[in-house]
Amino acid sequence: MTRQRGGRGNAGPFPGERDSHCMHHEQRWGDSRVRQRILVFMPGTSPKPTRYRLADAPRQHDPVTASWTPVALIQLQKQLGLADYPDKVLALSTEAVYEKRDELRADFVIDGHEIPVEFVRIKDGRNIEELREMIEALLSNVPDHADLVIDITHGFRGGPLVFSLAVQYLSLVNPSVAVKEMYYGMFREATPDNPEETSVIVSMAPYLDMLDWVYAMRVFRDTLVPTRLLEKIRASAKSAGEADGSFAELVQSLELFSAAIEAALPIEMAETAVRLRSTLALGLPKQLQDIPLGDKLFHALDEVAAEFVPPGDQVPTELNDAELRRQAKIIDKLLEHGRTVQAVGLMHEWCTLKVLRHNSPRLHMWRDREEQARANTLRTRGKWAKQELKRAVEEIRAMRHPLHHYAQQETNEINLEDLQDGVRRIWSQIKAEAEHDSHWKIRDKPASVKDRPMHTLGDYVPASVKPKKRR
Repeated sequence: MTRQRGGRGNAGPFPGERDSHCMHHEQRWGDSRVRQRILVFMPGTSPKPTRYRLADAPRQHDPVTASWTPVALIQLQKQLGLADYPDKVLALSTEAVYEKRDELRADFVIDGHEIPVEFVRIKDGRNIEELREMIEALLSNVPDHADLVIDITHGFRGGPLVFSLAVQYLSLVNPSVAVKEMYYGMFREATPDNPEETSVIVSMAPYLDMLDWVYAMRVFRDTLVPTRLLEKIRASAKSAGEADGSFAELVQSLELFSAAIEAALPIEMAETAVRLRSTLALGLPKQLQDIPLGDKLFHALDEVAAEFVPPGDQVPTELNDAELRRQAKIIDKLLEHGRTVQAVGLMHEWCTLKVLRHNSPRLHMWRDREEQARANTLRTRGKWAKQELKRAVEEIRAMRHPLHHYAQQETNEINLEDLQDGVRRIWSQIKAEAEHDSHWKIRDKPASVKDRPMHTLGDYVPASVKPKKRR
């Protein structure tokens, strides 16, 4: 296409609850829609009455007996003042479970309060097709603006694992849905020797947290967009307590590095990348030290920053080939991440610097505005040794103008269908000439006859003030 003109209660946090500023979104500011707290689980076919207590509870409490872990979880959270009753229960039910739906509904009448149970019919999950149908059934039955509580205790085969991952997927494609808690009941059967044996309900918050970190770091590594990662870092610090100086330095270093990338500023990219790597070398702040293998996780961030660091950690005072190669790699990186507009702008500047590198006797002034202007004038008006290279450089210049004016001028034309491939093709042609120094030598040719002025100053002086001819 060628573009031309034109519910939960008011109680405090409870075990397993996650901060709302991670990869899942809370009710947005100014959004008055009421959120539902929904418990999701996959019932089995042979429930057993079991005594349960809540692991990591804020205080001692009496165990409760229930046939289903979610029922015990609701009772214990209510007893400890951690949460009110959920608004409803979603039960992923095979045919065998669905036949006993009345019994299961009765189990969710707790202390006279009837919690609505909605049955989502699923297959047994015996093959890929049935697993896909199971996932689609779940995803299509979770309403918008829901805070999910997941129980993965019951169910058949790998069903609980499948649906726990499915709701994570849903929370990404539908930002109004948040996975707030996940639990597993560790069953311990009572015996004649120990009739008071108690099973524990364990929070799976570390599992959810790990998925968040992996997602946030992968998004940054693959797109260079830091929003998710910064949200996750700040949320971890918020839950761990007051931030210290090392934490603030890490956040600021990452913000500045990301801002330099967003603006496609190669000098600032180098300086902020060096600062970020120096900060990471000091180790993780205490607020982030509970992350499993946190040092290895943040090593991925260090590897991203390392790609932007110049030799010796310093941008050279005199322009050299190493600096030009570093900036060329940055352009490659921007293209790799689909940042075509930024890449084209930096290509234009790179070509000017390349001309300056091979034609200016003042390489120590390579960041001087006037020196760059002289190189740019030579690039456009001088006589190139290789005309094919000049045409490629001028194509980049011609592309840059409409892109950086966002194609809002009437004369702008952008072929979106060929934009990325076209830019890559021209850049490959320019890079192929990068090591041929002689091709970048440009002769400052004198103005041709047609470029010379056709009039003299006297042609513009009024006749009344011209000297009269002598007789």
